[in-house]
Amino acid sequence: MGNMFYEKVLYKEIVPTPGMGATELMLSDRHAFTIVRVSDSGKTFWMTRDQALMKEGNTIFTAQAFNYKTIKGGYEVRVHKTKDGRWKSSGGQYVHVGFRDEYYDPHF
Repeated sequence: MGNMFYEKVLYKEIVPTPGMGATELMLSDRHAFTIVRVSDSGKTFWMTRDQALMKEGNTIFTAQAFNYKTIKGGYEVRVHKTKDGRWKSSGGQYVHVGFRDEYYDPHF
């Protein structure tokens, strides 16, 4: 997911809208979010962390599949578009827009 090809070609041009999924990249882990509001310019949006519930039969050491639940009124994370067209959170992490993906690297 952190591949520069995917960032520049597949996800760069997706326009964020409220209710759309987003994924924050955390080194080898990923966290699922929901976009809750977008600035008028479209260059900034705010997202809240989703509750990720691992599907039955999955473990952290096997294929990780999750069901996602949007948490209403959660802490909002600000995300802005960088000069090179990528999305970056106020915490300094890159964000992919358009899908939710939760992943925990079991090797750390």
